[in-house]
Amino acid sequence: MTDKNNEKLEKFFSKDFILKYKNLIILQNEDGTYDLFDRYCITKWKNRYKIIFRYNSNEKIFSSIKNAVTWCIFDYRNRFTECNRIEYLDKILSSIDNGIVIHKSLLNKKSIDYSDKLIYASKLSEEISRKKYMQEEMNSFIVQSRIWQSEKFSVK
Repeated sequence: MTDKNNEKLEKFFSKDFILKYKNLIILQNEDGTYDLFDRYCITKWKNRYKIIFRYNSNEKIFSSIKNAVTWCIFDYRNRFTECNRIEYLDKILSSIDNGIVIHKSLLNKKSIDYSDKLIYASKLSEEISRKKYMQEEMNSFIVQSRIWQSEKFSVK
C-alpha cells in the first residue's frame, strides 16, 4: 500500500472509531476546544474554561480545564450532588487564589505598620491552609473521574 492509501485508511478508521465511541470519549480538537461524550464542548474563555452543552443552552464556567473535565464526567454519570460540590470548590479555590495574591502584595508593602502585617500574615496563612484542604477534596474528585474513565476502556 502507498502512503496515500495508508493515510486514507487511517482517516477512515479514526472517523469510524470516533463515530462509534463518541459518547464515551474525550477529544481535543485542533482549535484547542474539547468535545466530551458527544454532550459537552469545553472552550477557553477569558482565562477560564466554558462548558457549552450540545443539546441545550446551558453553560458552566470553571477556573481550570481539569475541573471542567471532572465536572463533565460526574455530570455524565448523573452524580449531581458531586457536580454541585465540584462547581462550588472551583469557585472557592479561585476566590482563595485571589485572596492569596492580595494578601501577599499587602505583606510586601513597606508603608504598612507591623500590626497590619500580622493581620495580613494571619489571613494569608488561613487562606493557604483552606486552599490545601479544598484542593485535596477537589483532587479526590479528579482521581475518581480518572478511575471511571480508565474502567470504561479497560479490557475485562
